[in-house]
Formats: sequence, C-alpha cells, structure tokens
Amino acid sequence: MKQRRTPQRGAALVEFALVSSLLFLLLFGIIEVGLLLGDQAQVGAAAREAARSASVGSTVETAQAGGVNAGAGIHLTAAGVSLEKSLDNGTTWTALGDTASGTNDAASGNLVRAT
Repeated sequence: MKQRRTPQRGAALVEFALVSSLLFLLLFGIIEVGLLLGDQAQVGAAAREAARSASVGSTVETAQAGGVNAGAGIHLTAAGVSLEKSLDNGTTWTALGDTASGTNDAASGNLVRAT
C-alpha cells in the first residue's frame, strides 16, 4: 500500500520567511553599526585636528576650519566646532579666543579641547 505524504513545501516556505526576515534584520543592523562607527571615527578625527591646530597657536577660525576639513564625510560646520582651554589641568574650561597678534589666547601649558 502506498501512503500519501503530506506536502512539506508550505511549511518550508513559512520557515524560510521567518528565518530570512531575522537574517536580513541582523545584516542591516550590522551595516548600520558599521556606518555609525565610521561616523564616530570621523568626528574623533575632526576634534583631534581642531585641538591640534589650536594647541600649536592657530587662530580659532583656522582651528575650526581644520576640524571641518578633517571631518569632510560628515555634515560639520565651523559653528559646530567648539574650542576650549583649561588653566587648571582640566577642572574648568573656558572658550578659546583670539589675540591681536593672530594666535589664540591659550598660553603654553594650557590644555585645549575641541567638542
């Protein structure tokens, strides 16, 4: 006697739909995290370049432009780059300004940060 087999094709299709949606969710999540980490690296590079430029005596405008150029892949403007100095080893921070001689007002030994 021949036994009739129940069709398994429909069950396999449902399983594929469930598993593939989870795999696509995982794949796109990994891609999104990769893009986020890339943006974070560019923000770090922009802040590092702005702080470096300010620490060697560039004007605030020049240091901000260096930060904007270093973060070329992200939408960053000079107004979005804040430069600060600390006179007391990082306890308090004040805005960095320019002097009449064409440099910034951070003295030698002051900490400089860009945010």
